[in-house]
Amino acid sequence: MIQRRYKYYKKFANALYTMPIYNYKMRAGASIIHPHAQIFVSNIIPNVIIKEMEGSEKYFQKHANCVFCAMNEHEIKMKKRIIYESKRFIAYTFFAARFPFEIWLLPKEHLSNFEKEDKEDIKELASAMKSIIKKLYTVLKDPSLNFFIHSLPNTLDDAKFFHWHIEITPRIVGIGGYELGSGVIIDIMSPEIAADYLNNRRKS
Repeated sequence: MIQRRYKYYKKFANALYTMPIYNYKMRAGASIIHPHAQIFVSNIIPNVIIKEMEGSEKYFQKHANCVFCAMNEHEIKMKKRIIYESKRFIAYTFFAARFPFEIWLLPKEHLSNFEKEDKEDIKELASAMKSIIKKLYTVLKDPSLNFFIHSLPNTLDDAKFFHWHIEITPRIVGIGGYELGSGVIIDIMSPEIAADYLNNRRKS
């Protein structure tokens, strides 16, 4: 359904950006009691997306490689932050996390547009999301969380420097005064400890 909406807004709507989101529980900003997802479509490209694109394009110009692909390769080599891996997808606690246990889920093969994933990939993605959410539910005792998809703006058909991905952010701690005043986020847990906790506590 989300893929179909991406394609619709890109073809028929005068909109620059599409972002599917999921808020679970009040701490994560859910305004409706029952579980629900939403798709936000706007005539602006969010600042976070602009920064991601500018940073990844700069990296590509310098290294001739997608920074997201490089991240995947690094995580596979290091084997310290991975919490899920399959043939097509990989998920790891993000090294520059904003929240404890923040997880990024990415396709292993470079693809800049979420809506271009084929049916088999979407089935595997659903399995990946189920596994990750279940792990968070079990280990963190059903936490509040958000997840959202970052894909290319509707004005672009492809980009060698950008890689679509899902960011999953459990909301087990709040944001303090320094974060609000400065815009600088302080994560109180290292991603390596978070990954180890998720991987090993679930087994025990």
